[in-house]
Amino acid sequence: MSITKLEIPPPTMEAAQAKAEAEVILSISQAFAVTSHEEFLGANAELQSIKKKMREIENKRKELKEPILEAGRKVDDLFKPAL
Repeated sequence: MSITKLEIPPPTMEAAQAKAEAEVILSISQAFAVTSHEEFLGANAELQSIKKKMREIENKRKELKEPILEAGRKVDDLFKPAL
């Protein structure tokens, strides 16, 4: 088995932007109080939007992390016969 060069993706602007957006959403949501049915409906719609964004961010994290995990598995496989 041979070792191949690992291509690690560079940090993306996407991650920095997602963090900035999350911080803004958090600060707005902490100051928000629902006092009517209409506000409840709006907050619910916003929550659905936030959950969708969370799934997108998690999928991107997994996409970026997978090559690193794969490289770790390959290193483990290299040493498995010796251990």
